[in-house]
Amino acid sequence: MSAVRIERWGLAVALLMLAISIAWMQPMVSLSLLGGAAISVGSFMLMRLIVEGALKRRGVTRAALIAAAFLKLAVVGVVLWWVVTRLAIRPLPFLVGLSTIMLAIGVESQYARGKKTGEDVT
Repeated sequence: MSAVRIERWGLAVALLMLAISIAWMQPMVSLSLLGGAAISVGSFMLMRLIVEGALKRRGVTRAALIAAAFLKLAVVGVVLWWVVTRLAIRPLPFLVGLSTIMLAIGVESQYARGKKTGEDVT
C-alpha cells in the first residue's frame, strides 16, 4: 500500500460523498462533510510529509519524529475542538467526513489485494 495512493483514494471518496450530499442534502450537510473530509485527508497528508521528511534526512532521531507526530496530533486536536465548538456544523456529516481516510484505506487495501492475487475487485 502506498500512502500517496491512500491520499488519492481519500480525495476520491471525499468528492464522491460530497457530490452525493450536494445532490440530495442541505448545503450545511455538504459543508460539514467537506470540513470533516478536509481535516481527515489533510491530517493524513501532513503525517506522510513528516515521516517522509524524517526518513530522507539522516540523523533525525526517533524522538524528533515522535515529537513532530505529537505536535501534529495536538494541532489537529485544537482544530477539531475549534470547529466543533465555534462553527455551526452538523455533527453526523462531519463525523462521516472524518472517516474518509478510513474508507480510503479500506478501498486501497482491497485494490492492492486484487492486484496481488489477480482477482477482479470491481
